[in-house]
Amino acid sequence: MNIYNKRTTIKELIGLYSNLRFEFSDLLHKLQENNGWDENNDTRIVSLKLMIEPIQSTIILLHLIDEHFDNISLWDLQNFQSQHQKNDFLKDRLYFITNELRESLFINVFIRFENFIKISARSVGINGDKINQLSKKLIDQLSINQNNKELINLFTYLRNTMHTEGFHTKPDVTISYNGTKYHFKQNHPVTFYDVEFLCKMLTEIKNLIGEIIESDDIKSQSKIGHSYENLTFEYE
Repeated sequence: MNIYNKRTTIKELIGLYSNLRFEFSDLLHKLQENNGWDENNDTRIVSLKLMIEPIQSTIILLHLIDEHFDNISLWDLQNFQSQHQKNDFLKDRLYFITNELRESLFINVFIRFENFIKISARSVGINGDKINQLSKKLIDQLSINQNNKELINLFTYLRNTMHTEGFHTKPDVTISYNGTKYHFKQNHPVTFYDVEFLCKMLTEIKNLIGEIIESDDIKSQSKIGHSYENLTFEYE
């Protein structure tokens, strides 16, 4: 299999992640303006805030990289035979760092989404631990667009490949979502997953979250407590 890597500039990454942050922030602000839910305890607000945080952190780190990466003192510990060798070294480091930031963002948003689904499902009498099945049960009960089930498949199948370093180890499967077919081939890496795809998928996840929150059974509840609601944080 031929693998093609697109090298995206730091400024392009900042633009992509900034657009994603605005997508989530716009939904959050809409919900805050139209509802009286507790901004520190209600999962309909808290979950979105917690998803925005890793996006914002990624943007800040990328700004720091853009401004200082070439000149950090750590590079003085390396012995380079030429400026060309140093440039190649920095490009390689930067490639791995930006990939790590991408994976960290995926994981952080996923675990917050998973908790949001579990809390929302419990609030309407649905229980379960497997996020794929639980999400689909919630979609059915809330009468949300059935196409979102394929989005859940896409999201969870990609999450599973993170346990196997980007390889799909189960039997071949094709997921059709929004007119596009995504192929997961056994013992092959997932080739369509890159930062642009991640941002598009997380935007779709944000839309699903909005649909869930705006559904009658979820929106009509006076409170849906988040896991953090009974915690008190003290700072020294």
